[in-house]
Amino acid sequence: MRLIRTKPPLELQEFTENELPQYAILSHRWESEEVTFQEMIRGDETIKTKAGYKKIKRFCARAHQDGLEYAWVDTCCINKESSAELSEAINSMFRWYERAEKCYAYLCDAKFETIEHSAWFQRGWTLQELLAPGEVHFLASDWSDLGTRTTLCSLINKITGIDESILLRDKRLQDFSIAKRMSWASARQTTRIEDIAYCLMGIFNVNMPLLYGEGEKAFIRLQEEIMKDSDDQTLFAWENEDISEEHPSGLLARSPADFRNCSDIVPYSFSKNGTPFALTNRGIRMHLPLVRVGQDTAMLILECCGPGLVGIRILSKQDKLRSEGQWIRVGKTFRRDIPFRILSEAVLDILYVLKAFMGDFAKPHIQEVQDDGEERNTHGFSRAPFNYKVQPRGHHKKLIVCFDRTGNELRGDNSDTNISKIYRMLYREERHQLCYYKKGHLDTCPEVFIMNGYKFVMNHYEPNDEIYLFGSANGAYAALVLASLIEYVGVLNAGDEDRVPQVWEIFRNWTNSKGGSMWRVRAFRESFCRPTGGVAFIGLFDAVYNQSFRKTQSPLIMSIPDHIIRHAVSVDERYVVLRPILVQKLSSNTDENPRDAQDIQEIWFPGTHHDMIGSLGNSEDDWPLSHVPLIWMVSEGMKAGLQFDRRQTQNFYCSESSENDPFRGLEGDTTDALEFKRRLSGASREPLRDPLSFGCGWSKRTVLKQRAKECLLSSIYNSSDRVSATSGSPRKVPAGAAVHLSVLLRVKADLNYRPSNLSTTSKQLEAEAFNWTVSEIEDNLVGGFYIRDSLQGLQVPSKIENARERDGNTSSTNSNQAKASSSRSLSYTSIRSSRLSDLYRI
Repeated sequence: MRLIRTKPPLELQEFTENELPQYAILSHRWESEEVTFQEMIRGDETIKTKAGYKKIKRFCARAHQDGLEYAWVDTCCINKESSAELSEAINSMFRWYERAEKCYAYLCDAKFETIEHSAWFQRGWTLQELLAPGEVHFLASDWSDLGTRTTLCSLINKITGIDESILLRDKRLQDFSIAKRMSWASARQTTRIEDIAYCLMGIFNVNMPLLYGEGEKAFIRLQEEIMKDSDDQTLFAWENEDISEEHPSGLLARSPADFRNCSDIVPYSFSKNGTPFALTNRGIRMHLPLVRVGQDTAMLILECCGPGLVGIRILSKQDKLRSEGQWIRVGKTFRRDIPFRILSEAVLDILYVLKAFMGDFAKPHIQEVQDDGEERNTHGFSRAPFNYKVQPRGHHKKLIVCFDRTGNELRGDNSDTNISKIYRMLYREERHQLCYYKKGHLDTCPEVFIMNGYKFVMNHYEPNDEIYLFGSANGAYAALVLASLIEYVGVLNAGDEDRVPQVWEIFRNWTNSKGGSMWRVRAFRESFCRPTGGVAFIGLFDAVYNQSFRKTQSPLIMSIPDHIIRHAVSVDERYVVLRPILVQKLSSNTDENPRDAQDIQEIWFPGTHHDMIGSLGNSEDDWPLSHVPLIWMVSEGMKAGLQFDRRQTQNFYCSESSENDPFRGLEGDTTDALEFKRRLSGASREPLRDPLSFGCGWSKRTVLKQRAKECLLSSIYNSSDRVSATSGSPRKVPAGAAVHLSVLLRVKADLNYRPSNLSTTSKQLEAEAFNWTVSEIEDNLVGGFYIRDSLQGLQVPSKIENARERDGNTSSTNSNQAKASSSRSLSYTSIRSSRLSDLYRI
């Protein structure tokens, strides 16, 4: 390796690899009047007038100023007249930049204001010159400092799309998928077409001889070298608008530009039985699932994802040459949203895909080869062309996590909480449903819930598994955070518990915007985590967040992307620290970004916070008020696909007959059904468990203590702007909220029950002031609800439950249900007792 002495006179000196001193290295764009190796050796005085020599002189002066005695410049330190030396230098280039003490990137066309428009960021060779050195200093056209790779990290990311984690040296090149690294070079250019491949050798840690004149074949050779040391199938996940059945392609891309939109594709191994792909004289041998998509074409499922599985469209090839079992690519784009559940039925097949294909193509007569070598000719696919079962890692099952707020021991009776009852009622079988239960007090740190639940999911999750979360109080908050964590970060591999604290720290910092950035979450997810289909179902009982945990920097809840969310909220809770977390506000459903697959029901039930979570029970003869939201949640879980133990649902009075279905009999006239509805109706009239009121199940001492604490906390939180609340005031029920049918039933039965947060008048609400808008009341005490209108009080959906079950559509949100009802006004006092009896057949 030749180096230039930075102290005048500027002279070349040769070193072996073992005796290299510290040196600076220059990254720049070649311009006119560059100085060659031969000119430097001759030492002709005329070269000192060249612009290229002045650039070398300024560079050496800067390196000498920084204490470096030697420097390297590609224009004059390589003898380009020797093809052997040129090939060796280009193959060593990445290593030379990596070993340099400092790299100076000279932007000859930029000042600080115009740095993002510099052509330096568009050249192919400068990619490795940006990433290889440990330290990069950017210099303007006048040789003034612009900043370093670290200080300009965000700007470089914006210009180039290169991840900040690699710019900050937090990750290595090997940590990124091949598709992502290719995408970094997708918009870069080189003078010679072959150089777009040669300049990437260091990025992929490969070496190959230089053959100028081979054109695009250089990039094909680069990919062949990459395949020798990597099983990363994102190499095959690229797009090209010129590809069609008439103009097909091989499996390998023609240039890095084909990876322009593929930076989000990451490796994802799903098969235990598959063999590695390999380059043969028949093409690239693949052992992957095929899915028929047409008479002559198939979708080849690659072992990568983003966010769903990735598949490319291929066609069996037949021409005059012998080409049995060979395939070509005919899809200009690839599918990146194939659902993971397809692996449950997928099988593996051995096939050969041409690595490259040039020219036109005629529609083929498909010919396939079986394992025994016998040819069989078919027009299209046979009914069973595959040979091996994919066998995903594990099998399809449901993982259920339950977070409970209770300090009591579980007894298995009405004194248990609703979450513990659901946990006991769930059907448990290792191959179908795995359940996890964690209990804690209101002051239990959410991190305890979240990390324990995350470890359970991490150690049991397999592709295509479904995740269900239940939670009450602060456990419900923990369930929402866990859902966000799984969605945005993913799930670590089983047994990788040493990284769990890192998962929590990265996610918490990002959500709280305290030193965390989305790029750190993305980088960690792509390096260590498995993707999931998100959380299938979230069931919540009065989700609250203990304000005292703000000092622990608990993470904020991101927008909720999960498919089905059910939340039972207390109408009557007045405790200031128990302000609810309303899921509708966290939903990703917006007019600009509709989520058709999202189904949210946030229903307000009669009772306090304790009535929602079920922390106090009645005798065996009477169902507690908490039983109303419990039965609703169980029924919604069943609709979402959860399996419950039939005997346990009967033991906990969540089934009125021998069938494991709370709805069974509600539309009939059987004795069991009538008794079930009678007791459920009676439960809606049970006393409230209000710790701020006397005679509601709490001792006088406890009530006085809670009232004093409420006044103190109310003044503290209002003064600190943590919450806006008045001591003892009820929660605010927003317009458009859904109120359960049992609220109306309780109002009718008890003239003293008048929730002021449901009225549009004063707190002292009389029966006459209740104004309901009714179209046709839903004959379903379990799932019927009203929509609260800010002007008219409550509206009743018109047979929404029945219509939704008939159509099989569970994606309606409360706002859609409100719009769906065609209503007529009806004062509350005009509803006669006889009508209620007829309505519910009690």
